[in-house]
Amino acid sequence: MKNKKIIIGAIVIILFFLVWYFLKDKKEEQVFFEVERGDIVKDIFESGVLNKGEEINLGFKTAGRIGEIYVKTGEKVKKGDILGNLDSDDLKIQLEKAKRAFQISMTELEKARAGFSDEEIETYKVAVSNARSALESSKSSFSSAEKSLIAQIEDSYTKSDDAISGKIDKFFLNPKSESPQFEVSITDGSTVYSFPVSQDQKSEINNGRIKVEDELEKIRVFSKGDNPLLFVDNVENSLKEIISFLDKVAFAINSFSVYSLSYEATLSQYRTDVSTARSAVSLSLSNLLSSKNSFNSANAALVLSKGNLKQSESQLNLALKGARDEDIKILESRIKQMESEVNLVQKYIEDSSIRAFSDGIITDVKKKKGEIIQPGESLFSFLGENNFQVEANIYEGEISRIDLYDTASVELVAFPNLKFEGRVVSIEPSSRIIDGVVYYRIWIDVENLPEKAMPGMTSDIIINTLEKENVLIIPEASLQKMDGKVFVKVLSGKKSTEEREVEVGSRGDGRIIEIISGLKEGEKVLVK
Repeated sequence: MKNKKIIIGAIVIILFFLVWYFLKDKKEEQVFFEVERGDIVKDIFESGVLNKGEEINLGFKTAGRIGEIYVKTGEKVKKGDILGNLDSDDLKIQLEKAKRAFQISMTELEKARAGFSDEEIETYKVAVSNARSALESSKSSFSSAEKSLIAQIEDSYTKSDDAISGKIDKFFLNPKSESPQFEVSITDGSTVYSFPVSQDQKSEINNGRIKVEDELEKIRVFSKGDNPLLFVDNVENSLKEIISFLDKVAFAINSFSVYSLSYEATLSQYRTDVSTARSAVSLSLSNLLSSKNSFNSANAALVLSKGNLKQSESQLNLALKGARDEDIKILESRIKQMESEVNLVQKYIEDSSIRAFSDGIITDVKKKKGEIIQPGESLFSFLGENNFQVEANIYEGEISRIDLYDTASVELVAFPNLKFEGRVVSIEPSSRIIDGVVYYRIWIDVENLPEKAMPGMTSDIIINTLEKENVLIIPEASLQKMDGKVFVKVLSGKKSTEEREVEVGSRGDGRIIEIISGLKEGEKVLVK
């Protein structure tokens, strides 16, 4: 037995030596990928169940002020009809500026290749002067918007504190303490009539008053801080919490009734006080959001003005010195980036409209023109004539990739080899646990189903969450990351490579990466 072990050990050693001998001089093979143009696609695959369609809520993907509402309750609409939109005047101005900047850069590239005349150089000098003036104007507008937003943050505290202390605290015993007590009563001489409130409702309102005190203190601290602008979203959330509390108080007081008409005027005044308080805080929130939007627009205009000045100065320097190959490459890269910016603003404008995804009827219009609306908040209730939807559960790791109105391809097991177009029309905000895993439910409206389609049929769905056409692509395996930057190794000779920084865009299925700048079509990058 001992000899047998020795023999086996010797065989293992010999095999190890042979493998080492034949592989010791072999180097790892290098694999290169040729940079090419292609499409970036990112899909989510899931199964679902076909159900009878229900009334669904339609809203915007982004927050803003409602610009127009084109339909009314009970109105029939056709697929593609615009139902409403956000105020997108600032975005349209931004789009026009981005398009002009793109065209200017295209002209600049053509001139760089052909050379510049004295007249053109003089034109660029004027453009630099105009860009500097525009920048000063943008700085002034930004400063005004900044001061207005800071003032609105401070006003939010003043108005909210006045609303609570002046209109609501009279309904509480020790309202600012750690144990406020909601007690609403009417005193008539020596008689005190207290309105009945359930213990659960009273406990909820009492806890709400404690929380309101915390929220008011947050707003006060934020408004007096060194940089209130950092806390705009926090102030917004605090105001929403206060409004929620006022809704609960209003619900309680509006449910009260009196046995004597002589008390009706007092109860009516109570209701008016709560309504006044809620209106004041709601107006503060609306004004804050308006100032926030104005500030964001002014900031975007300032960034654009800085970019325009930098571009004008670059154009002048290029005209004075003449273009080198490096300059032309920089221009080409800038043009691609500007094209992406134009496409991005266009996408924002498209998202500022709600369209009917199928023929149907508007069953409810929930807001009015000029009101502020949040992302995903319902503006319309809609019932499609199609009346069939696929219900599917999406894993929590993928739900963030899905947006309202994403397109989908649907296949029914009962109808093999047939594909139907669909669109995500609703995403349930609350989660559900299935076999210990967190999922979120979505609904997909499906078009042109066969007459024999029936509820309960199993569906296979592919949701298209990203699609970009004709962009530069390379494998993700080519990327190397260092100090927050991304690099690739580019073939520079027959065998040598050079390290080059790149700007990456979207990541698609198959671990394909979009390249925004740093590479040209036809270059080869090291993959392995």
